[in-house]
Amino acid sequence: MSVSYESSKVVFQGIKDAGIRSLSALPETWLGLLLQQAEKDPDVRLIQVAREEEAIGIAAGAYFAGERHILALRIRETSGLEL
Repeated sequence: MSVSYESSKVVFQGIKDAGIRSLSALPETWLGLLLQQAEKDPDVRLIQVAREEEAIGIAAGAYFAGERHILALRIRETSGLEL
């Protein structure tokens, strides 16, 4: 599936259908349309981060608080973060 407005709508609707109400994201071009969907939706909390590690920390906190959360980012080899 290529990045388009329609594919971003489908992915975002799947996120909502899964009961996910918060997401942390490292803003990138390929995520732009998906993040626009999240910003517009009053039922979803979008947390934009500056580094991948921040998003993982936020996701861990959401998990321990019992909240369903999703990470929207691409881990790069140069980030220093190894999984």
